[in-house]
Amino acid sequence: MIDTISVHLSGKMKSIVPPGWKKERWVDGIINEEKKMIVLCSGRLRHTQTGLRLGVNGGEVRWAEAEMSRLLFDCNGILIKTQDQLDQAIARLLELVSGVCDLRPNQEFRLTRIDLVGHAKISPAVLVRVYKNHRLPGIHRDPVHYPGESLFWKGSKRKCRIYDKKLRQMQQHGDVARIEWELHGRVILGTFKRPLTLGTLQIEECYKIYYNLSQAFKPKRLTKKLNLAGILAMANKENWCSGGVPLIEHVRGWKTQRYFRDLQKRVVAFELNYISVDLSSSFPPSFQAYQPVDVPASFNQRF
Repeated sequence: MIDTISVHLSGKMKSIVPPGWKKERWVDGIINEEKKMIVLCSGRLRHTQTGLRLGVNGGEVRWAEAEMSRLLFDCNGILIKTQDQLDQAIARLLELVSGVCDLRPNQEFRLTRIDLVGHAKISPAVLVRVYKNHRLPGIHRDPVHYPGESLFWKGSKRKCRIYDKKLRQMQQHGDVARIEWELHGRVILGTFKRPLTLGTLQIEECYKIYYNLSQAFKPKRLTKKLNLAGILAMANKENWCSGGVPLIEHVRGWKTQRYFRDLQKRVVAFELNYISVDLSSSFPPSFQAYQPVDVPASFNQRF
């Protein structure tokens, strides 16, 4: 339910970076002729096992960004499902950060970004087609549409993505759609009605916010008109066959190729009206009733 978070923090870098960290865009400290440090180290550190990223500036760790599920599992296709798992991930995050820097006491660890994520047992390709022209509240732009793969709504401090997680990780089409809401800065404050910190992060509250955001996706109504394209669209949806062959393939033999290609386009267009998509069945109002679906895959399989 909670994926990537960014946390504001402060801690002085230790003299030695422990094993398992990779330096990126790194500038080491520069010492002048008087043996005085004039430029402290800056850049980024990435923990190779978990993907945890740290921003370093002037010898101080300023922020941390982590995919919370990767702190516990080998990939972020497995969702954090309980408060206990979330607490373990937070403890792991602070443990790794403390190995690199000396954290200053009495910090709030305020979140500047949080990604709320859910998996719906719906064909991602269907979901992408249904909502490709949909506008979301608070985002004035149309979505970026990658046919059959993903949708991306981009606002200034609020983003939403729908995509096929299995396709992204394993280059295979799956039957589970991943829906992500990415919130930043003042949108976090306005949505949660208070500053959000690691100490106040509650999974049930995050699910409630996610549920409310997902209400922006309205159900698609069934059409009442059934012409040939409509009948074939219904047949495709219900996997109707004759002699083991899909009904639309029987049309290919007694129509021209040009007519058949046009018919296929009309069938696809009709499916957008015929298929009824209602995310409320995947995301019930109660967190206790939510049955998350995982999309496990190791990161070695992604590339």
